[in-house]
This record gives sequence, C-alpha cells and structure tokens, in this order.
Amino acid sequence: MLYRTFITVITLASLLGFTGLSACHRDEPEGAEEAPRQQETPPMSGASPGQEASSPQEQEATPPLAEQQTQPSVPPSTTASDTTSAQLPPSKPLDRLAPASDDVLAELEQEMLARWEKIRSVSAKMTTRFDQLGDRETHQKGLGTYDCLKQDGKILVRTFLYNGITAKRDNEDVPWVLTGQRIKRVSDGRFVYTIDERYKEITGAKRWAVYPNLLYIGGKRLFRVLRSLEGLQRLPDQTIDKKGVYVFQGTLSAARRQARVFLDKETGIMRQLITENEKSESKFVFTLSEIKLDVEFSEDHFIFVPPEDVEIQDLTQQQAGEDQATTEP
Repeated sequence: MLYRTFITVITLASLLGFTGLSACHRDEPEGAEEAPRQQETPPMSGASPGQEASSPQEQEATPPLAEQQTQPSVPPSTTASDTTSAQLPPSKPLDRLAPASDDVLAELEQEMLARWEKIRSVSAKMTTRFDQLGDRETHQKGLGTYDCLKQDGKILVRTFLYNGITAKRDNEDVPWVLTGQRIKRVSDGRFVYTIDERYKEITGAKRWAVYPNLLYIGGKRLFRVLRSLEGLQRLPDQTIDKKGVYVFQGTLSAARRQARVFLDKETGIMRQLITENEKSESKFVFTLSEIKLDVEFSEDHFIFVPPEDVEIQDLTQQQAGEDQATTEP
C-alpha cells in the first residue's frame, strides 16, 4: 500500500511539472516585429532644410503639381532629368577638422558678411534634389530660380521651383507614379507668401519670413541658422563651379538631419546646402548656379499678387511672433 501511494505521488508531480513547463512556453511573448519605417519627405524645396512634410502627396511646402501621370515600368532615375549643373561633392562622409572655435567662426563670419554687404541683388538658377530610399522610395528633382534684393534694410525674395516627383506605389500594375509640383514664394522681408499648385489644385499661405519658412542665401540670417547647428564643425575647403567655398557641418536638431553648408569665398553666398538622415536613408541637396550679381529687377518683381479665387491662409498665428521676423540683411 505504501509503495503504491509513493508511485502515485511521483506520477502526479511529474504531470504537474510538465504542465507548468508547457504553460510557460505558451505564455512566452513572441518577438515583436519591426515597425515599418515612416516615409520621410524633404524640407521645403527652395526654402529650408529643417521643415519636414507628411508625404510626397501631402507635403505643403514643396512645389505643386502640373498633371498626374502613371508610368508602370519607368524607374525613378529616368522619370525626371537631372537639372543640377554644379558638381556635387562626394556623398561619402568627409574627414572632420577640429571643432571651429568661436574666434575662427567669427573671423569667417565677418569676412562673409563684409562681402555680402557689397552685393545689392542676386539672381541665380536653383536646383534641388531629394532621394528617399526604403519601402516608400521617392525621388524629387527640382529646377527654378532664386532672386533677392536688398531694399530699405530688408531682403526681398522671390523664388520659383518646378519639381518632378516619382514615388513607389504598392501596385504591381503601376509600381511608379510620376507627378509634378509648382511653387512660388514672394517675401517682403516680413512675411513670405506661398502659392502651391499641385494635383490640379492651388493653395496659398502667409507665414513669417524667417527660417525655416524661407531660406536666405547670405547675410546675418544665414549665419544665424549656421550658428544654430549642433556640433558645428569646419570641414576642408572645396570648390563648386571652380569657385572656392568654405564648408561647415552640423546637425539640425529639430529635423534630426546632418547639414553641410557651402559658402562662396568671394561673395559670402551659400552655394549649396546638403542635409542627410542616414537612419531614414534620405538626402536633400539645394544648389545655386549661374549666379548674377547686382541685377536690375522690375518694380513689381517682389510684389505679391494672389491668383484669383485663391484664399491665402494666414499661418502667422501658428508660428513665432513678429519679434523673430527681423529686418537685418
């Protein structure tokens, strides 16, 4: 009897142990799948490197659309022509120099501001390029103009940019879609007005004429942005269109993008801006070429005239106050 009881206890203990192990195995959480990467879109084309949008079809600040077309078998490299005339620096990381001291940066700043002060107006060819890899692959190539004029202590700006955009779709029959955008900006030095035409729709907006709503190519406002870069470094000098340029690198903290700024040694004009985000596999390039100085513009060139039947949305209340819309050239 005792022997039979002992055998029964041993059997029950074994069964309970096996059941416990099975329950533990069932309760183990499965490995979490990697969340899909959110598509990143470029900064405002022709405006600023820090401002992001939601998608190529939803971004508010890149140039608008002419007419949507579909190209089932055309890869992105052939859907829009490469309009960048200046030779771009290599995309591979550059060797950093020691961090630029305040004295070195101040010396270059004064030199660049002095050269900028001698310029009354600028007219240039503007090209942009944005490449987003990954699951939501997108490519944008833009061509346009950048004009600015110093007047009454302000910098008046007028830009126009046309973007050709190819985006990957989850559609086997039409894997790529080709669209276009047109965007015009006019700034009186205090406000910047934007007309965005895309997908057969035209929208208008009014913002403060400060970074990141508008990208200035010289003067104190440009250096204010340059000094705001985190971990600012001076890189080896380079050349663009056979012109020597100073090169600085830092991080746009709000946009989580590394930025490189190329300043023309002779004029103090920003010839190129490159921003990259390795994590999201995206790169944006803004380039000025064919630069003309002290150009004469018509009297109404920098006067904003809204298109008929287009409502201009006032966004100034949603942004920084007027105290930031300085008139320093």
